[in-house]
Amino acid sequence: MIGSLSPRDARTLSIGLACVLGILSVSRLIPWWSRTLQEKRDAAREIRNELLVATELVQGTRLSKDSVQQLGGQLLRAQTRLLTAGTVAAADAALAALLSRIAAEAGVQLDVVQPIGDTLRFGPFARVAVRTQLSSDIQGLMDMLQLIEGDTIMLAVTSLTITQSDVFADDNRPEALRGEIVMRALFRPSAMP
Repeated sequence: MIGSLSPRDARTLSIGLACVLGILSVSRLIPWWSRTLQEKRDAAREIRNELLVATELVQGTRLSKDSVQQLGGQLLRAQTRLLTAGTVAAADAALAALLSRIAAEAGVQLDVVQPIGDTLRFGPFARVAVRTQLSSDIQGLMDMLQLIEGDTIMLAVTSLTITQSDVFADDNRPEALRGEIVMRALFRPSAMP
């Protein structure tokens, strides 16, 4: 039947067949090409995300390194503001002696200085505390608190109770106050039991 076609019809049929085969090929090629492009885009996006994460990690490492160096410097500076003692008992005694010195400078009379068995450990540091009963006027108490705050050793007043010893005292007499202070400090023990 193809042999009975005129050359013009045969050429038209050949061109039609070539167009149909071309369309079929292109219809198969376009989805494959689109999938390949999408896979390459996804792979590039994955690589970009990994690169962003790696960049953040590197920047975070730099920040962490800087933070650790800064924290180390702060700890070294703070170490000079800690009590120096070999044991908990020695640190209790050092804190009691420090409180006695501060009270004497402020003109406050300490009645009782008692170590508190509340020794907590924070990594290489430990905390010691003393409770003291005192007698003073308001100026002496204010001076003592200012000396505690300004001392070279880091001290914390965790409890302060003040009462007036004589409520019915004459107005011409200086006011006498009685009080109790709980004070804590950190120390770095050389040997912890």
